[in-house]
Amino acid sequence: MFPKKSMGQNFLSDLESARKVVEAGGIGPGTAVLEIGPGRGFLTRFLVDAGARITAVEKDRELAAFLPGMFPDHPLQVLEADFLELDLAPLAAGRPVVVGNLPYYAAMPILMKVLEHADAWPRMVFMFQLEVARRLTAAPGTGEYGVPTAIVALTHAASIVRRIPPGAFFPRPKVESALVRFDPLPEPLLPDRADRTAFGDFVAASFRFRRKKGSNALALGTGLDAAAAARHLEQLGLDLNVRLEELPPGTLVRLWRSLAKAG
Repeated sequence: MFPKKSMGQNFLSDLESARKVVEAGGIGPGTAVLEIGPGRGFLTRFLVDAGARITAVEKDRELAAFLPGMFPDHPLQVLEADFLELDLAPLAAGRPVVVGNLPYYAAMPILMKVLEHADAWPRMVFMFQLEVARRLTAAPGTGEYGVPTAIVALTHAASIVRRIPPGAFFPRPKVESALVRFDPLPEPLLPDRADRTAFGDFVAASFRFRRKKGSNALALGTGLDAAAAARHLEQLGLDLNVRLEELPPGTLVRLWRSLAKAG
C-alpha cells in the first residue's frame, strides 16, 4: 500500500527507531498500548513482538482493514477513526502507554488532545518533526520556548530520546524528525483540566508580545492597565523588565493564579 499525501503519511521503516519506541515506552508483555496512526504496521510489529496489548487508531480505511490480517495470532484491536474526533474517555480508562509516528500536519492537535486526559497515560512516546520536538523540550528564554512548551510542562517532563533522519521514513520527508518521551510529573502543576485550558489561553495571549518587557507584555496580553500588571509581577518578586518567555512554567502558573484570583 502506497502512502497518501493527502493524509500526510510518511511510513516508518527504521528498525532502531521502532526499537527505541518500545524501549522508551517501557513496553513489555501485557503492557496496554494505544498506537496512533499505525500505518502499514511497522511499529506495530515491534509492539506485538514485545507482547503488548494494542489498540490502534487508523484514519485510513484501507490500512485499518489491512492491519488485523498482518497479525492473525495477536488480538490487535484496530479502530477506524480520525483520532481528533475520537472520544478518548473509554481508551483512557485502560491507562495505556500512548505511542505514534504522528503526521506532521496534525501532530500538535493530536498531542493537545492526548493531554486533555494527561493523568490517564503512564507514558507517551511520539515522533515529531525535529523543529517541533525542540519546541516541546525547550528551556525558558530560548527562541523555541513557547506556548506548547508551557502547556506540556504542566503535566509532563518531555525529553528527546533520538533524532531520526529523513531516510527512516517512506516517502522520505524533507526534514529531520525526533522521538520524544513524555513522563508524567509526580505532581502536575495544574491538575484541573479547565485550569490548564485557561492557563493555555493566558500564555498564548501573553507570549504574543515576546519583544515586550514583562509588565507591558502582561498588560497587552491580559487587558490590564500597566500599573495593575506591574503589581502582579511585584507581588511575585519578579523584575518588571523580565520577558515572560524567560519565566519557567511553574512561575507562569503562579502568575496566572495571581491574575485569576484577582478576577
